[in-house]
Amino acid sequence: MKRNCTHYILSLVMVIAAQSALAQWSPLSYIEEPLIFSEIRNANGSLIVTAFDSGVYRSDDNGATWFSISDSLPINVEWEIVEAQGNNIFVGSTNSGQTPYKSEDLGETWSPMNMGFLGSGFVSEFVSFGTDLYACGSFGMAKSADQGQTWNLLEGNGLPNFVNACDVSEQGVFATAFQSVYRSTNGGADFENISAPSLSGIGYEVYAAPNRLFVHFISLGNVYYTDDYINWTECTGLPDKVNSRISHIETIGSSIFACGSGTFYRSDDGGATFAEASAGISNANFSHSIAVADNGTLVGSTFRGIYISTDNGNNWTPSNEGLPNKDYSFADMLSFQDELVVTDGIALYKYADDDDTWTEIQDGFPVDPRIFRLVEHDDQLFGSGISRFIKWDESNDAWIELTENLLTPQLYVMESDGQSLYTADFTGMYRSTSDGESWQKISPSSNQYASNVMTFYGAFVLGGFNSSKLYRAHKIIGSYTSISDGLPTNMDNKNMAANSSGVYLVGETGIYFTNDVGDSWERIDEEFDDGLARQAIVATEEIVIVSIGDKIYFSPTDTINWQDISENLPESFTTEILVLGNNNLYATDDGRIWKRSLNDFFTDSGEKISDLSIQVFPNPTAAEATLVLEGTNLEAGTLSLSNANGQLVHFEKFAAFTKQLVVDLTSLPSGVYFVEISDGTKKWAGKISKE
Repeated sequence: MKRNCTHYILSLVMVIAAQSALAQWSPLSYIEEPLIFSEIRNANGSLIVTAFDSGVYRSDDNGATWFSISDSLPINVEWEIVEAQGNNIFVGSTNSGQTPYKSEDLGETWSPMNMGFLGSGFVSEFVSFGTDLYACGSFGMAKSADQGQTWNLLEGNGLPNFVNACDVSEQGVFATAFQSVYRSTNGGADFENISAPSLSGIGYEVYAAPNRLFVHFISLGNVYYTDDYINWTECTGLPDKVNSRISHIETIGSSIFACGSGTFYRSDDGGATFAEASAGISNANFSHSIAVADNGTLVGSTFRGIYISTDNGNNWTPSNEGLPNKDYSFADMLSFQDELVVTDGIALYKYADDDDTWTEIQDGFPVDPRIFRLVEHDDQLFGSGISRFIKWDESNDAWIELTENLLTPQLYVMESDGQSLYTADFTGMYRSTSDGESWQKISPSSNQYASNVMTFYGAFVLGGFNSSKLYRAHKIIGSYTSISDGLPTNMDNKNMAANSSGVYLVGETGIYFTNDVGDSWERIDEEFDDGLARQAIVATEEIVIVSIGDKIYFSPTDTINWQDISENLPESFTTEILVLGNNNLYATDDGRIWKRSLNDFFTDSGEKISDLSIQVFPNPTAAEATLVLEGTNLEAGTLSLSNANGQLVHFEKFAAFTKQLVVDLTSLPSGVYFVEISDGTKKWAGKISKE
């Protein structure tokens, strides 16, 4: 496969090189958010809490102020698990192969625990009961009678090899594993399955109250309890949607608290019925754990900071003094109606360029949101994630949840071709022509359309999922064709982009281009070291921009000639997200966004250097713009018009020796549009501003 290289672009490269010496990236202001917290425990009067990616913290004043106790712990570890026995603190991580640590002095010093049976596995929970310490995880269950110095695996006792959660009371040792609940009445030597046949959901959390056992079945969507370990009753008042989560249940005084999707819940009748106890908790939060301080204050850990309550959970106030803000972890970024919108899966913000500020847009946001993908479709903003699908209602400044309309809960990817929404997972490919109100399965068979990348070219959807799996499907009839031939078997797909020339695919092992819808592929990044990570790509009709290693590179689309455009970016800059919008290029790195004007890639007159001279007037325009082609001697060719996001908004063909073209922008939103004219041999590109 050969690309069209008849166009001479040396002058363009020279102009870009000259302008890049003056061009600068500028940082946007930080998004300031509290840390994402996991478990919290009372350790001999001190409160200990773990924070995802940010260490372990302690409070000695009932949760009023906090300080780090992570100095001697390994860094860059998600310390999610914590348990306490007196002054002994035990922390663990669900990172595979991560050794748990123990402190005997309330976190002043730490040492690794001897749990050699972990191997490449992980601990999902520690539970203390009397002088015994239990651990569960990918290895099953283990027990220590000497504060974690030595461990005995509870093997051959009726438990499977993987245990999700565990707890202990006077009534026994309890565990959830896959679709069963287990109980041991002899300290873990033997277990029996106590699940009811109707409770076939995955057990996510287990809590042993003095005379009642609670289990949250995540795939059933609710919590059940039993008093006799035979008959089970569903709790009322808790979230009951499939895949909603209850992460912690705890008895405090005469009340039972549940933490999870949305907020804190309290029961005053032994756990039969619950009600929200959440006044003061920020929108769309996820409450993870709760503990009681020595003075009776309730202290709750959430995905958006620490909260305290002095009235048994009726009212909560943030309590984050001494805690740092976290780096915002960008899951996705989108330019929507001239505003930049970002998500980290938990909170969404929009950016105001005029005063460099961020505003949270959370009204109506679903609890436990997990929104990892943003999509613009039909001038509307959509968000999708695992078991979540939402739409922004601009008239009411609030989100509308459309999750119930989905035919599949696992939204690995969602894209729009301007006419329909598309998504795909292991069950197939789906399309909505009704703004997400209803969906149709359009794939002819299952498990072929799993996708974490997707783009469009003509009548086809192209997508893939990790490794080398890549497919092409017809948007209407869903016919499936594998298009992985010519690609490495360890491609590890990262990103895709398309323009009228073809489709670009970024994988860990290279960047590839196809102009025949995947029948053949050409590698276009061979000049770079194979060891450098390829992450993100964006393309317009004129330019393609990629992130390779710690650099960002630009090239014209007609002949690949990469130019480094990383001037004044921080050292070791790495980005997984590039976005075009508002006539800017945006890139994310370490909790911050950097931007650079797209004008850097054009001459001062707004034209990309070429061998044609074409005038545009009026420019700016409120309606029509005329392009004067007289004297260009163009053969029959095409005109394409794209918005700042690279989406094609107008396309037309013209006859040979056409003298002028008129483009009607009346129905288009205000902004900058990129126009390209070509007859296959000669090409011109420029910009039109719509007022």
